[in-house]
Amino acid sequence: MTLSQKSLRKLKYNGIVFGWTIRPKPTYSQGAFTSKMTLAVQSLNTESPKILHVTLNIDRPDNWIAPHQTKITSKTIRGIIDVALKSGWQYDAGGKAYELEYTIEKYLQA
Repeated sequence: MTLSQKSLRKLKYNGIVFGWTIRPKPTYSQGAFTSKMTLAVQSLNTESPKILHVTLNIDRPDNWIAPHQTKITSKTIRGIIDVALKSGWQYDAGGKAYELEYTIEKYLQA
């Protein structure tokens, strides 16, 4: 299984091009409650990528109840990739997605 190339943001990490994406709109649970935000990462340089499915410790910034200003940047994604690789993610192994929980700091609106 691979991610759709249409909505992927690209970044290079240690010479490997990765694509990452966040769902454009929240699910009902993510919008109306405090369900955790998720994102997906995959290598774009391999025939058989293994998707990295990341669950963050925060809700989405566009949460309807408690919006905040936390942004997911390329620096954040590089940190996620680094932690995933150190914990055993093999981006070119194919197969079932690798699950990772990642902690970031939440910035509240003033």
